[in-house]
Amino acid sequence: HELLLFRTGLAGNSLPTRSDGTVDEQSSLLHNVADSGNETAPGGYEAVPTKEELAPGHYVALCNLPGHYRLGMWLNVTVVP
Repeated sequence: HELLLFRTGLAGNSLPTRSDGTVDEQSSLLHNVADSGNETAPGGYEAVPTKEELAPGHYVALCNLPGHYRLGMWLNVTVVP
């Protein structure tokens, strides 16, 4: 898996996707605040730092490997003040 975290006003199940079903990471509706980069090995772990301090608001965490978003590998996250 990989981990991406986007700040967005959209619900996790309605992010913009490309024709292959992966999330369009370049969409202007998404602001990328964390990206694990390469996929993590099965059974492994990885610290994923954010690119900036997380401001209060709505975020979506997801795995964007082929087929994973469509299978429900996303999570709505709310940061409160």
